[in-house]
Amino acid sequence: SPTDESVTGLHVMTPPLMDTIRQHLPYTIQEDNFWLKYSLAQDGASIISLLSNVRSSSHTILAIETTDGEVFGSFTSSPWRQMGSTYYGSCESFLWRMAKTRRTSCKTIVDRAELESDIEIFKWTGENRNIQMSNTKMLAVGGGEPDKVIEQRLLSGGAQSSTEKNIWADFGLALNSDFSSGSSGRCVTFGSSSGLSRNGTTFDVQNLEIWTLTPMSDIEQAEKLELGRQFVFNSIVTNAKVKPRQKTQVARSA
Repeated sequence: SPTDESVTGLHVMTPPLMDTIRQHLPYTIQEDNFWLKYSLAQDGASIISLLSNVRSSSHTILAIETTDGEVFGSFTSSPWRQMGSTYYGSCESFLWRMAKTRRTSCKTIVDRAELESDIEIFKWTGENRNIQMSNTKMLAVGGGEPDKVIEQRLLSGGAQSSTEKNIWADFGLALNSDFSSGSSGRCVTFGSSSGLSRNGTTFDVQNLEIWTLTPMSDIEQAEKLELGRQFVFNSIVTNAKVKPRQKTQVARSA
């Protein structure tokens, strides 16, 4: 598979972790192979490089390891792209984290595999559709107010108070542009009440990866399939943007 030469002890994602996350993926891709598309350790700290590497990947798994040994991330079902401060994405998405840090003592290989397999999943709650946000300054998953809170405020004609701004200020998961640090706080989008990191709202990044999934067994075929799908998607978008031709009015004969 495309992961054969990639998965080593140096990676954030390990085989036991992959196998466990796989169980929570949409049924149609649960049997697909993992394919590493971006690695902070290998590709350098560049959000532009990351967005370029994953622009054709529909389903992606973001995996972060902090300097404290915590491991967490997200699964998203829309290609990452520059969208300014606009949210986008699919409700199949979720946040995840390992239940314990990698610094947890393990006596055997079996203990280590069990540690890597013990994860928590935070699925979409339906409170809002703030799934993904990405631009040249940040990458984020989840955040903002519940839709019903916004609706109530609009109906009452009031403005967002400073208290409300503080309550809903955090993203479910966010990274700065050089991937040196990030933040994770209360997130109604995915029901994570206290953030993914147990050491506070902010964290320092040790390594970061983005993986996609492919039904193909080698990278060359996987690239062909992904580019083909992207071509079809771009064609659909282009056709949707084309304005319909104006109807010509034919004069009736006397």
